[in-house]
Amino acid sequence: SRKTPGELLTIGERVGLDGDALATASRLVAKVDSAAVQDGYDLYLHGFIVADDGRWVVVQQGMNGDARQARRYHWLSEGLT
Repeated sequence: SRKTPGELLTIGERVGLDGDALATASRLVAKVDSAAVQDGYDLYLHGFIVADDGRWVVVQQGMNGDARQARRYHWLSEGLT
C-alpha cells in the first residue's frame, strides 16, 4: 500500500527501530518487483511485517489481467546486504 512507508516510520518511532531504513526497504522491494521481476504483473498487494528485533519480510502480489494469473513474491531481510 502507498501508506506503508509512513506506517513504518511511525512504528519505528514507537518501538525504537530505524523507520527510515524500513521505509527505504519497502520502497526498494516494491520498485524491484514492479520494474524488474513482475514482468507484466501489476502489484496490488504489498505487506511489510517487521519483528521486534528489526528483521522483516515483504509479501507482494501482482496480477496479470490478460493471463488472469497472480504471482506472489516474498522478500526476507536476512542475508541482504
